Amino acid sequence: MDGKSKNIFSRSVVTETEVVKTTPDSKIKLVRIQSLIEAHVYYAGQVSGQLYEWNKAGAIVDVDESDVPELLAKRSGKKPCCGGERTKIFQLAN
Repeated sequence: MDGKSKNIFSRSVVTETEVVKTTPDSKIKLVRIQSLIEAHVYYAGQVSGQLYEWNKAGAIVDVDESDVPELLAKRSGKKPCCGGERTKIFQLAN
C-alpha cells in the first residue's frame, strides 16, 4: 500500500457504528477501523487474507467485515498483573 488509493466503491451507507461500502461486483462489507497506537502497523486479515496498513495513531482503514472481530480483540504488551489491562490496538472509527 503506497498511500495512494483509488475510489473503487460505487456505494457508501453510513450507520451508527460503521460505514458499509460495496464494490460494483461484490457484496463485501467494509468497516472503518482506527489505529490507537503510535506505530506503522501492517496486518493480514485472518479470514479475508487482505493486507491492511495503518501509518500512525488515528489512521483509519476500511477493513473487510470478516476481519473486524480479530482486529478489535488485538492488544499490545505482556499479560498484566495486579488487575491492569493490556492496551487496545484498534477501535471502530466514528
